[in-house]
Amino acid sequence: MSLIPYLTPNKKIKKKKKRKAAYKKAVRRARSAVTVANLGGYGKTGGLARWGKYTWRVTADQIRTLATAEFSDEWDADGKKREPAEAKLSYPVHKDLQPYVNIASEIRQWRSLIGKAAYLYVGGTQFGTTKKYRLTGVDVQDVAQVGGRIVGCSIDLTFTEVKDSKSTKVPKRVKKKTTKKTTKGKKKQPKKKK
Repeated sequence: MSLIPYLTPNKKIKKKKKRKAAYKKAVRRARSAVTVANLGGYGKTGGLARWGKYTWRVTADQIRTLATAEFSDEWDADGKKREPAEAKLSYPVHKDLQPYVNIASEIRQWRSLIGKAAYLYVGGTQFGTTKKYRLTGVDVQDVAQVGGRIVGCSIDLTFTEVKDSKSTKVPKRVKKKTTKKTTKGKKKQPKKKK
């Protein structure tokens, strides 16, 4: 992995605020260049994989990569139908590679997402079928502790394909036919002269 080059503020810019803004912009540009160099060809987001808002990627701050990605699709011969597809992702979490990640809270976050569904992408393309995948299982293995704090583990995630059902489909709106009755008003008769 390439490192971010050391950047110095541009002394030619007179105002301090503009100089700071230019420096921050240069740092962002350098970080994105490092990400693109390390992950060229992994989609527009520069990520290895994505499920909903969660992204596995390598950045200047942290390394979050997948250990395994498995996909299984089965046909039930007795019922003569296709079973929902299943996808399994596994990734390591270590304090050395992800210094800004609280591992215990990340495990709690995955547990809170069980039952949620989103599209699953690996390598910039949809993984498995083109339907949404629901998170159905979270398995934490190889937990390493130092001084009572979790410093490393392996998180295994199980996703199941969401099948379309009649209850989840949004019904089409039907335009109501209105029957307007046209009533003719009575004509005013002219007043009779006396």
